[in-house]
Amino acid sequence: MSSVVQGKVALITGSAGGIGFAFAQELLRNGAKAVELVDVNADLLQKAKEQIAKEFGPDKVDFTKADVTDKNQLEAAFKKAIQVFNQLDIVINNAGILDDVNYEKEIQINCVSYLNSANTYSILRRKNSYSNHV
Repeated sequence: MSSVVQGKVALITGSAGGIGFAFAQELLRNGAKAVELVDVNADLLQKAKEQIAKEFGPDKVDFTKADVTDKNQLEAAFKKAIQVFNQLDIVINNAGILDDVNYEKEIQINCVSYLNSANTYSILRRKNSYSNHV
């Protein structure tokens, strides 16, 4: 039986560890073509990439260090995924924090970055006729 993610490429924010990293592994276990990991922590991203490459192969993973609150960095991550894998089918907006003291940053990461991500993907999908699994 074919998986719904078979042959798809996913971009996952907040994916250097935790749930985002687990998403990447599960997508690949279920037949995804590749994953683009996106996070602010370059050291953890490198380790995550190495772990995924070891388990699934080096052609299955790429990463972009990006702050999801920065539209330009976020857009660059999307464009890199498309450049490296020639497609982008799934976007998982996993980046998030819990910091009520710094609620403005919390809103930027947890809410605004989601909207920026969805908008960026929508624009790129229309320009390039990509799939619609947002």
